[in-house]
Amino acid sequence: MPEQEYFTAELVGDVTVLSIKRSAMLDEQLIQQMGAAMFALVDDDGVRKLVIDFTKVTNVAAAFLGKLLTLHRKLWAHGGKLVLCSLSSDLQQFLAAAKLDKLLVVSVDLLGALQALHL
Repeated sequence: MPEQEYFTAELVGDVTVLSIKRSAMLDEQLIQQMGAAMFALVDDDGVRKLVIDFTKVTNVAAAFLGKLLTLHRKLWAHGGKLVLCSLSSDLQQFLAAAKLDKLLVVSVDLLGALQALHL
C-alpha cells in the first residue's frame, strides 16, 4: 500500500489498517484531502474491510466525522465494513454526543477491530 501524508496503510490478512499520523484533524483542507485519500482506497483500490486506528488522534472536527460517515456508507454499499479503534475517551464521547457510536463500529484496540471484521 502506498504511503500517505495523513496515514500509514498496511494489509493485515484481508483487512486494510489505516493508522492516522496526526494528532488533530481540524483543518478543513486537510480533512478534504484525507477524505479523498480514504475514499480512493474503497473506490479505486477495492478495499472492503477497513480499520482506522486513532491511537495518535486527540482532536477531530465535526467535518472529519462526516468523512467517516461517507466512508462507512461507501463500504456498506460494496458489502464492506469500517471499524474504528483506539479512540481516546474524548473522541468516544464526541461520537456518542453525535449519536455516531450507534452507527459506526468502535473497538477498544486493533486486535478487537480485526476480530470485529471477521464475525
